[in-house]
Amino acid sequence: SRGGSRRRRGGRRVDIPRGRSNGRSRRMGRVSTQVLAARCVDRALRPRFYGDGRLESLAVFATVESSDGLGDPVVLATAAASTALALSNVPWRGPVGASRIGAWKDELLSDPPPWRVEAGCFDLLYATGDGS
Repeated sequence: SRGGSRRRRGGRRVDIPRGRSNGRSRRMGRVSTQVLAARCVDRALRPRFYGDGRLESLAVFATVESSDGLGDPVVLATAAASTALALSNVPWRGPVGASRIGAWKDELLSDPPPWRVEAGCFDLLYATGDGS
């Protein structure tokens, strides 16, 4: 470590670098994109579970294995998670779906390709379920 301190975390030593960035600036772009995508899927699914406390340990993982570049990974992950929960015996009030709306050359597009979302001036992700 370059002048950092050491702390114990979970029985192992962890180097904590010093500095303004706290060592995260190099990987923050990728991490923040992944965290925001996971939060979008989680925010769509979580209110649909029954509040009896039995499902606190339930986890849903979505991984993009391949892509043609035309589908939004967050929209596809929301649909995949909803389908997986619908096929399981988990008690929940589903299904849910998501759609992204973007603006491109004074025109609103439903589920535009990611490169148009990045180049456009408007980006809205909307997730809902039956009866919400």
